[in-house]
Amino acid sequence: MEDINQIIAKVKKSCRMEFMGAGFYGKLSNSYSDQPELSKTLKKFSKDEFKHGVMFARYYEKACGKKLGQQPWMTIGKIAAFFQFTVPLEKKLKKLHLIESRAVKQIEHELQAAEKTPYLAILEKILPDEVAHAKLYTEMYPKS
Repeated sequence: MEDINQIIAKVKKSCRMEFMGAGFYGKLSNSYSDQPELSKTLKKFSKDEFKHGVMFARYYEKACGKKLGQQPWMTIGKIAAFFQFTVPLEKKLKKLHLIESRAVKQIEHELQAAEKTPYLAILEKILPDEVAHAKLYTEMYPKS
């Protein structure tokens, strides 16, 4: 059984990562406005990540009585996307595929815990979105 402090640390980290992802995908979506379908998909991913961040932030606020900021982490995500501007789309999506696939594996591993917690309930809810995010690269580049 995990200690509450370990769970809170995971919630805090997850919240930040999700808000960074929201900023990253949002900026990427804007960068590919000339490809409407891709831009729409990336915008959806941004909204998914934001929603996930809010879920973790609410849990943190209930557990700790403190709010976690979202804007600084979203800005970091946007800046990271900005610095990816010159990277070819296929390479960007492959990197995101690896990151999202790793997140899916980590979530699936966490969900094997015997004792369910509110943190695991959030992971259960976000897993389908994370799986969809991980699939984008293989959908766009099926022969890779």
